[in-house]
Amino acid sequence: MFAVGQELYTDSDFKRALLVQVPVKVKCSNGEIPDSYGPIEEITLTTVKVAGMYFAKAVCRFFVR
Repeated sequence: MFAVGQELYTDSDFKRALLVQVPVKVKCSNGEIPDSYGPIEEITLTTVKVAGMYFAKAVCRFFVR
């Protein structure tokens, strides 16, 4: 369903990843790579919750781990 390293782009990608609890890695646009990875816990219109932290979709990228 997902390949390691695949970037999640669409709402459908995020919903499927949440459903199957695939682990994801978060990379933010400011160059910082937070030490956070794990399954998606929650999705809103503008944010994704991973490892207990909320990340803005507009400034972060999400990759299958």
